[in-house]
Amino acid sequence: MPNLSGSLGEALALNFLKKKGWTLLARNLRNRFGEIDLVMKDGERIVFVEVKSLRSESLSPEESIGPRKIRHLKKTALLFLQKNQWLERPARFDVVTVRLSVPQNLIEHFSDVITFP
Repeated sequence: MPNLSGSLGEALALNFLKKKGWTLLARNLRNRFGEIDLVMKDGERIVFVEVKSLRSESLSPEESIGPRKIRHLKKTALLFLQKNQWLERPARFDVVTVRLSVPQNLIEHFSDVITFP
């Protein structure tokens, strides 16, 4: 069964980042190491984006991603950069949190959350 709140959160995050002028390079990037929700281009910088649809006010973006997940994200990102011959390009990890609520969703963007590489 698909995670509807995750899919909605990802779509809202993508729309939010596109409005900033960013370009989508990949969505749900998967390789043998893991998955990254969105890979975007901000100018010349490659930005790997983890989208978190949260219902709890208590979690910070950093707390919502554990050490194991961070290791997998970094390996996934490095393989993507290597396959595209973009290892020399600047890159970073951002987190976009989407709090799904009524009457309005709250989207927050946290830049450079995970030290990379």
